[in-house]
Amino acid sequence: MSCNVGTYLDSPFHRHRDAADLSQVPLQMVAGLVGVILDAPGSAACRISLDRSDVDFRGKAVLIRTGWDQRWRRDRYWEPGPYLRDEAIDFLVDSKPTLVGVDF
Repeated sequence: MSCNVGTYLDSPFHRHRDAADLSQVPLQMVAGLVGVILDAPGSAACRISLDRSDVDFRGKAVLIRTGWDQRWRRDRYWEPGPYLRDEAIDFLVDSKPTLVGVDF
């Protein structure tokens, strides 16, 4: 079983040795944020692209809903899961949301 099962909050320290660990992330950065939900159903190629230049993501929580939960208890659940395309990650970084969440 993956160690990231269930609700999981990551910190910059997970990837960057000198960055903040979870104890150093202020609660205001992860709770009480205005949220934007992006529907991005996973494709057969499991690549999700985001095209929402009409929304200002700065300082918001961007929650990406793939619908992968609909596969639970079905053989399709075990297929390779969705992931964000490089372009989607660049878009999010450039858009400067405070938090990004995914349901995969």
